[in-house]
Amino acid sequence: MSSNGKIIGLLFQFPLTKFGPPFGGSKEEYLKLFSNDFNIKTLETAYNSVKPRQENELFFIFTKK
Repeated sequence: MSSNGKIIGLLFQFPLTKFGPPFGGSKEEYLKLFSNDFNIKTLETAYNSVKPRQENELFFIFTKK
C-alpha cells in the first residue's frame, strides 16, 4: 500500500441498523471509526446523490496517516 494513499467514496447517513445491508451510520460515528487511522479531508453530505438517496449519503476523502 502506498504511504500517501487515499480512499474516496460514499457512506450511508441514516441511523445504524442491525438488519441490512445497507447498514447506516452517522457522521459522528464515522469520525470515531476512521480518525485514528486516516486524516479526514472531506466528510460531508453528498450533493449529487440520486433522488432516492438524497441527504442520506456522505461523500468522503480520507488519507492514510
